[in-house]
Amino acid sequence: TAPKYLNMPIQGVKAFKELKISDMNFAKKHRDVLSVNYKHSPFFDECILEHLVCDPKTEWFMDYFCKHIMRMMYLFDITTNLELASDANSQSAKSFRLDEIITHFKGDVYLSGIGGKNYLWTDYIKDNSGADVIWHDTDNDKFNNIHDDASMLMILDTLFEQGVDEIKSILND
Repeated sequence: TAPKYLNMPIQGVKAFKELKISDMNFAKKHRDVLSVNYKHSPFFDECILEHLVCDPKTEWFMDYFCKHIMRMMYLFDITTNLELASDANSQSAKSFRLDEIITHFKGDVYLSGIGGKNYLWTDYIKDNSGADVIWHDTDNDKFNNIHDDASMLMILDTLFEQGVDEIKSILND
């Protein structure tokens, strides 16, 4: 069967922080799709699903998104502060913007998906902010048993197929 995408119904075309949720029932729809697809997975848990894909208490996408990320951080014992790139007040574009954000937050490492190799100027970032760019490649044996195309994976695949402890292990590697 074709993959099912979990689309977020939003309205607005300006800045990320100005987007609004246009259908407040999306979370139930997402939970229903995930339940159907993962109910036979070894680590499927309705309580975790309800915790991670909760009903929005706000119409603002940014508020919902940040709360969602914080729930994930709590579940996986991530204690790093959540910072918004917009707080860096960068007006630049592409790798220049990324360099300014890394510098603003005094970062020394930037973790990028493998696709970033096609466009990130790693030498520029290293020379200016001093940060190393690390490529995270999901196309490895840990994930191939979940999905034929590892690029289609999301963290919920690993959560329900391999469990919370496996995600914590991956994050600590």
